[in-house]
Amino acid sequence: RCSAYVQVNTAPENTNRIEWHASNCGWAVRRFQPVVVQPPVEAEACVDDVESANELLHQSGPDYDAQVCTRSPDFCSNVIWASVCAASCAQQLADAGQSC
Repeated sequence: RCSAYVQVNTAPENTNRIEWHASNCGWAVRRFQPVVVQPPVEAEACVDDVESANELLHQSGPDYDAQVCTRSPDFCSNVIWASVCAASCAQQLADAGQSC
C-alpha cells in the first residue's frame, strides 16, 4: 500500500480526503457530504373549512350554515368530511390515527 500522501488540511470543516483506492491502483478523492438536519415542521392548527362543508351539502344563500361543522359531528366518520371539518372532527381523526 502506498502511503506517500500526507493530508495537509485537517481543519474540522474539511471532511474531504485523498485516500489510496481500494483497488490498489491509485489515489481517490473521498468527498463527504454534510448531513443537513431540517428543523421539525410545526403542525398547523386544525381549522374547519366552513365554505367547503356547505358546498359538500349544497347549502348556499339562506341555507348556508356558518356552524355546519359543529352541528354535524356524526359526519366525522366520513374521511372527506373529517378533513374539511378538521377542527370539529379532531378527536375522531386522532382516534383513527390521522391528523388534520
